[in-house]
Amino acid sequence: MLADRLDAMPTPPRFLLTATLHDIRPAIWRTFDVSGGLSLGDVHVLLQIGFGWHDSHLHMFSENNPYDPGPAGKQWGPESPWETDNDLLPESDTLLHDLIPDLNGPLFYEYDFGDSWLIGITADVSTSQDARPAFLTNGARRGPLEDCGGVPGYLDIRETYSDPTDADDAELREWVNDMTDGDFDPEAFDLDTLNARITGATVSSQGR
Repeated sequence: MLADRLDAMPTPPRFLLTATLHDIRPAIWRTFDVSGGLSLGDVHVLLQIGFGWHDSHLHMFSENNPYDPGPAGKQWGPESPWETDNDLLPESDTLLHDLIPDLNGPLFYEYDFGDSWLIGITADVSTSQDARPAFLTNGARRGPLEDCGGVPGYLDIRETYSDPTDADDAELREWVNDMTDGDFDPEAFDLDTLNARITGATVSSQGR
């Protein structure tokens, strides 16, 4: 069991978090090596960088898949001075080394409640001796564009760009080119660039 393996790890332990976007094939995924001293708020920052998003929308972590029937379980989100009646636990106070051993399955992250991007996050113990709070170890394909219409919208974009000779959907192509400075490749994944962005980001917990 994961909890048993953690007993032999240093404090705080390190984890491998594999984050996979739901409902898109071939899969869009990222694996992060992180300190257990990071918070869910820090994981939110890592996911935004890893999937190429800009933190322009609301987000939430859930113990259970929010789209499955049944109890929602625990849910975490950012603290807001304007919302005092929600049931979200504060993500900035929830550290991975406290949370992960108690999980019975994947953790879920939902971003942009309009486009409804859902990411499943699985955790394993890392044996890395790296001192960095977090870094990306692997992944595949660029993340979907912000405000593209969720999974159906992104699949439309990918289909449109699968045939560069197709003159249809000129308006969609123009929008994508504006969003990406004319550099859209759904298969692109640049590990070094993403890790440079992670290094430059402010990670509040600093692996405490």
